[in-house]
Amino acid sequence: RQRSRLYRETMAAITGAPSADPGGAAGPAIESPQSWAYNRLENFTDEQGRVIPFDELYRKREGFCIALARFSQHYGLGLPYSVIFSPEMEEPPDFSDILEVMTDYGFNYLQNAGGPWFDKLYTSFREMGFELAPGGCKALPGNIRELLGNSRGKLAALGPILERDAAFMAEELRCLILCDFETSPQGCGAMEAFRYIAAMKETILLRPILLSGKTFLVHQAGIEDFLVSAEVFFKKEGLPLTMRTRPQESWYEVYAESSDGTGGWNTRVSVPLVTSILERGLCRCLVSTRSLLGEGWNAVSLNTLIDLTAITSYAYVNQIRGRSLRLDDGHPFKTANNWDIVTVMEDPGHGLEHPAEFPAEDMERLRKKYTRFYGISVDGVIEKGIGHAHPLLARRNIEKIYRERTAFNAEMLRRAQSRLEWYKKWKIGQSYQNRSISCLEISIPEQGEKIPLLSADHFYFEMIAKMRKKSRAVEMAKSLLRRTLGILISGSLVLCFITLVTHFHRFKPIFLLPYVILGLVTFNYRKRKPIPPYIPNHFINHSMPVLFKKEQTHRDLLLCLSKIVLRMLNTSEGVSLIRREDGSYRLYCSEEKVSHDFARAVSDILAPLGNQKYFLLINCADAFDGNFIRAFYKRHYQIRNKQNFALFLRAMNRLPHRFLKLAIPVPGLFSKTKKEAEQFCALWEEELGRAQIIGQRAANRAEIIASLSRLRALPFRAAERELWE
Repeated sequence: RQRSRLYRETMAAITGAPSADPGGAAGPAIESPQSWAYNRLENFTDEQGRVIPFDELYRKREGFCIALARFSQHYGLGLPYSVIFSPEMEEPPDFSDILEVMTDYGFNYLQNAGGPWFDKLYTSFREMGFELAPGGCKALPGNIRELLGNSRGKLAALGPILERDAAFMAEELRCLILCDFETSPQGCGAMEAFRYIAAMKETILLRPILLSGKTFLVHQAGIEDFLVSAEVFFKKEGLPLTMRTRPQESWYEVYAESSDGTGGWNTRVSVPLVTSILERGLCRCLVSTRSLLGEGWNAVSLNTLIDLTAITSYAYVNQIRGRSLRLDDGHPFKTANNWDIVTVMEDPGHGLEHPAEFPAEDMERLRKKYTRFYGISVDGVIEKGIGHAHPLLARRNIEKIYRERTAFNAEMLRRAQSRLEWYKKWKIGQSYQNRSISCLEISIPEQGEKIPLLSADHFYFEMIAKMRKKSRAVEMAKSLLRRTLGILISGSLVLCFITLVTHFHRFKPIFLLPYVILGLVTFNYRKRKPIPPYIPNHFINHSMPVLFKKEQTHRDLLLCLSKIVLRMLNTSEGVSLIRREDGSYRLYCSEEKVSHDFARAVSDILAPLGNQKYFLLINCADAFDGNFIRAFYKRHYQIRNKQNFALFLRAMNRLPHRFLKLAIPVPGLFSKTKKEAEQFCALWEEELGRAQIIGQRAANRAEIIASLSRLRALPFRAAERELWE
């Protein structure tokens, strides 16, 4: 936190520019980095002053363009019209994006703007372990990535993991803890992990051993069994070795001496010895380094792997994962738990208005580590990437991960006890098709999340707020009228009774006429149920907003969109729509040939309006009058009074014009010709109601895009994933 103090202060200052000068000295007003990023996307010039179009810049520097887009959108500036939208641009910027944007901002603007801002920016990043340079950013030894990747804080996670696995597996537990090095300056080496385990109350059950290239430590809880086993092992292998010990804190350092003075004690002897002891259960927790046991080492009974390494290369990760995946004939239903521990800084938004500015490099390391690996998810689907463990891990939302870390860790520990359940999910022994298919992970933005949205929270909340306010006024007027009539009727009856009693001889029937009229009016008013002037109250009270907060409505809408796309693709294959543990949806077509096209088309529909060739313009009142919305209205609220429904539509039409238009992009796959686009429009009208197709030559196209550009019509965010079945 101390190393990042200057970085936090600098980012908070320049993103709010113009700002006070550091150190109290007066300085010129500067352009903020978010404004700089937006302008670079809109009008990028090279060193010679030549303007480079966005499509050309994107082909040459894709990562740079995505970083600028993420940075600009994260600060609420949106994207220029010339930018070709891609789903990656919607994700929050990570620290690598910040580095890329700030390097360009510093050397191409701040350095030429004068004042102390460039020096302060350069110093702040250097304290974080990164040196800004015109050709890119250089990582220095001991940078924030290394600090988080090998943080001593990871050792705190060993306790809950080993406690849970030891309680569940008992004497059958076989655990390997892998570290990068024997000791680490950041405090997450094999020696530090061994010391932490030795202080645990489960040490007697675990009987930990540390084995590295130089050091061999055995905890005192298992030293006697170890010495006996070592003697038996040496005799069996015909080795003239005798084990020796040196007592230390709560463990012993062990080594072997040769009886004939020829030596022979090395890792070629110590590794098989420890392996045999681990297999027999005399040691249930082995701590070592990836250079020694990371590859080429087999222990078939190993059923728990805790990976404390910071490595991300495919070859190393594949080898490390393979340590616990060996089949064990003695345990035919063996299921291994592979653990990864990730470090995030305490309170990632501390001192920052935008928490994405804070480095979450260890989380990025985890995502990169599992980029090419498949795993089983809770819903029984085999997914590529870290999203199989939890969909939240695949997204760049470090603030939400930090906020929900306690519940997340509790869920992972709970899963660790369900080994047989996960064995069944893998469907061992059943047939498979050995194919990969494309899938969409569709998330629903939380209320308050920064996402350009035309409808849903924007349109429907506005609509309901207006109608709720007016309906409350009407209800108050009705209640006041009822009470007034009740008082008048009661008073009239009392007066009539008094008159009859006291002046019976003067009574004439004509005196009752006003009371009869008042009674008939009251009776007629109470008998007739008044039509709500705007919208039924129970409809308002149970809909905030009307359409897009109900799970069933999400499913109905996504299935309708899927049906349109499948009909355009001329396939009879169905789709699978699965709700995940975080509330998101998994949507995919099981037919391998069309799965990618299906995912791409649905993703295009859910994308915000940009420079698409064709899009559908929908009047919201027409949408509510469509087949799908009418069916929803009746099914969920049992309102079959056509007059009520007509009043509802009439109330919608009273809203401002800007709330009445939705723009749905036509997928690029169906925009190759006007005929295909019109066919898509026809299917949309058949399923969801009336729509107007807007092409490149439409007279009002520029006006529509100017008002609706970069806004999405449907409250869904889609990300493409890969599945295997």
